[in-house]
Amino acid sequence: HPGSRLDLTVENDGITLYVRVAGDPYSGNVLIILHGGPGMTHDYMLNLEALAGPDLAVVSYDQRGVGRSSSPAENPDNYTLAKYAQDLDAVRQAIGVDQVILFGHSWGGILAQRYATLYPEHVDSIILMGSGPPTWEKMLQCQEALVQRIIVLVQQGIIVENPEPGSPEAE
Repeated sequence: HPGSRLDLTVENDGITLYVRVAGDPYSGNVLIILHGGPGMTHDYMLNLEALAGPDLAVVSYDQRGVGRSSSPAENPDNYTLAKYAQDLDAVRQAIGVDQVILFGHSWGGILAQRYATLYPEHVDSIILMGSGPPTWEKMLQCQEALVQRIIVLVQQGIIVENPEPGSPEAE
């Protein structure tokens, strides 16, 4: 019922996902919170549950391998964006709605964007906050560009390569 909170588990791809639902999922308006990481839990996003009520359910969950969700076998194939998107879709199905609003922070924004490309019929809208780029490949390119820029700045003496802890350069 509205104003309530429900903890549940969702099975997908041999793992168990911990899911938390605040508000009324029967309202038809479901906001799924996608936390950053990968590797972080949903806990730091719980303040968004204040949005929940009779007209909106707020759903958060621990993604595969973190928090109260189980970990798949240690294999890179078990940690692809497609697998994370399948987990998200399993959560959507367990809540029992056809379309969801996705709120993605950092890594969660990357996941939201990938989910929308794989399951566009199930996305009402997306809210991105401090999101990564729409593809993991682009993220890796950006990180490489940053590393190259740091190398140049060190070579030019503009920044110190390994500042001593407590030194002004480390601040």
